[in-house]
Amino acid sequence: FLAGYYGIGEFLSRLVEGILPDRISRPLIAIPVLALIASIALTVVWARRLRSRAAGASEGVELRSGRRRFLAGGAASLGGLLGVGAASFARLSPWLTVSKPMNDAEAPTEDPSPRADWKGSRIREYRRLGRTEARISDISLGSTKIRAEKGGEEIARRLIELGVNYFDTAPDYAEAGSELLLGRAMKGYRDRMFIATKFCTPHGHLPPSASVREHMDVVEASLKRLQTDHVDLVHI
Repeated sequence: FLAGYYGIGEFLSRLVEGILPDRISRPLIAIPVLALIASIALTVVWARRLRSRAAGASEGVELRSGRRRFLAGGAASLGGLLGVGAASFARLSPWLTVSKPMNDAEAPTEDPSPRADWKGSRIREYRRLGRTEARISDISLGSTKIRAEKGGEEIARRLIELGVNYFDTAPDYAEAGSELLLGRAMKGYRDRMFIATKFCTPHGHLPPSASVREHMDVVEASLKRLQTDHVDLVHI
């Protein structure tokens, strides 16, 4: 159970979290796998011993007893496997509870009952961001699923014209497609935009153990995709 929870479960949890697969500690998966192999090997050895005893037995009682012990051992091994599976799922379930509804959701693009006073609406105010001097619009653009083929660049430019200045992106949004799209869309508008991105790669997040150099490299890569010499905020 512990091997499943802290081994396979932790490994799968970090995958769902978005950590780069090649940066996840291999012992997390190696320990429960080795434990499983050892369990199977011990079961096979036990079965052979029982068979040897049964072959040399002169009475059927010993044979039936051996079979019962073998079945009990098999049931114990199966129970162990089920326990590992249950423990792995228990470790993973908090992430699934959050991520699955979010990934499966289809955000509405139009309100079924629009109000008349919404027509021609604009940004109402620019609010201070934390303790910084930055002022960001009370409406922002999140670009997780923005796509060029769905008019993404036109949407971004139109929002800039309407006064939106906070644009949230990340290297792993659409496998870098989000940053590339915003890089094209903001040409000529950079001084009117507040760009926020993340410490990650197009294929996943950096682990907590990542070096300063690795963090600098992913930011440099983001700057190239965004076609700018700076970003205003990098989320950890």
